Amino acid sequence: MYVASQRNEAVGQTVGYRVRGESKVSKDTKLEVVTEGILTRMLQDDPELTGVGAIIFDEFHERSLHADTALAFSLESQEALRDDLKLIVMSATLEANDLQRVLPAARYIESSGRSFPVDINYVPMSRNDNLPIFMAKNIESLMLRESGSLLAFLPGVGAIKRVEELLLQSGIEAQVCPLYGQLDFKAQQKAIQPAKSGTRKVVLATNIAETSLTIEGIRLVVDSGLENQSWFDLKRASQGLNKHVLHNHQQFRGQDVLGE
Repeated sequence: MYVASQRNEAVGQTVGYRVRGESKVSKDTKLEVVTEGILTRMLQDDPELTGVGAIIFDEFHERSLHADTALAFSLESQEALRDDLKLIVMSATLEANDLQRVLPAARYIESSGRSFPVDINYVPMSRNDNLPIFMAKNIESLMLRESGSLLAFLPGVGAIKRVEELLLQSGIEAQVCPLYGQLDFKAQQKAIQPAKSGTRKVVLATNIAETSLTIEGIRLVVDSGLENQSWFDLKRASQGLNKHVLHNHQQFRGQDVLGE
């Protein structure tokens, strides 16, 4: 885990984590990173959250049933059982007005952050182009012309695996790392960690990396502009997948924080 590495210690000492089916904590753990589902279960099992002094909800703009439920349970615990419990809600794109209705006593802190110049180039894909081949060729071209590591956004796991295969076949002089939700923890950490000194990295990711992760050393970004979206037909009670749907990007404005 990145936070533990910054403290020059192993995961499970002062910094630990808990996810479904796996836990690394100890009696010395002061900061525990958990999924939203785990937090909801913790609040159900122990509404007082014994031994916990503060809860941080990060990337709250992504919203989910578990996140909203965990926040609601936390507010109930704070009001009825734990007036000393601190709640911090953070996001780079926080809808402050909506949350301030839920957290009327919260203090609002906004940081403008830093801006850097970005060059944007648009390379259109024709109707007859194959997406993985098109993306692989553009990635190869950029890696030959530019310096630094590269992050590419692709619509799904199938496209990621195909582009990875094409890049490895081309003999690209860079480490190629896939990054998507179904990967195990070790493989995800391999993609997130900065490239070793004197080497470069190509990270092939779904939109999991758009808002939730920071990957050091990335200088180039190639976005297919496409994503796979699941849908549910209420009349037929069936679920499906729409492939290669155009998606819009959010505008980022530094780090906004609501705390109570």
